[in-house]
Amino acid sequence: REEWMKKSSEAKKLFLEFFYDRTKKILELSQRIENFENSADMFYQEGRYHEALQLIKPIIADFEALDYFKETDHVEYFNFENAVQKFLWQSYDGRTKQIGYSFLNVRYIYYSYGWLLIKCKFWNEARRALEKAYKWDPVAVKNIFKLLETYSLDELDSFFEFLKFAYKFCYTKEDLAECYRGFAHVFIQKKKYKDALCCYKIGCSY
Repeated sequence: REEWMKKSSEAKKLFLEFFYDRTKKILELSQRIENFENSADMFYQEGRYHEALQLIKPIIADFEALDYFKETDHVEYFNFENAVQKFLWQSYDGRTKQIGYSFLNVRYIYYSYGWLLIKCKFWNEARRALEKAYKWDPVAVKNIFKLLETYSLDELDSFFEFLKFAYKFCYTKEDLAECYRGFAHVFIQKKKYKDALCCYKIGCSY
């Protein structure tokens, strides 16, 4: 407030113009994300992945051009899917920064973008998009599972470590089943077939 009171009338006017222009862009972008979400299932069911990709690309570009969420030494921003994920992240060791929240559903658009890129076999671009989805919601294991699809066999050890990290945040039967299938995959590649079978059977129990 003190900083604001010291500003000249012209400086206040410029700031308010900037603020309202930015707010308008955010509201428009939010509506575009919602519109895409409402139409996405139709494109997916009909296998029109390239068309859906062309729809989501400008949304991604405009969000990144907005450059709205600035992390600082004390605040980091997230877009958790639900309150459980927020609690899991707050409880995880090593969290020191205050949590800020994106009111734009950027977790969804980056995940969808990555998913579509995989469907269109643009693997490098998919990985970059899914890494951003993971950044916005690091405890959503579906983000991690989808990101792991872009790993090669040469990255098996990194795959295994990332999967063990994901295991900490599995809280549904489906998540646990997927995680154990991933462990089985690792052990098969390492020719540890008894361990692979064990993981597979545990996964089936979920």
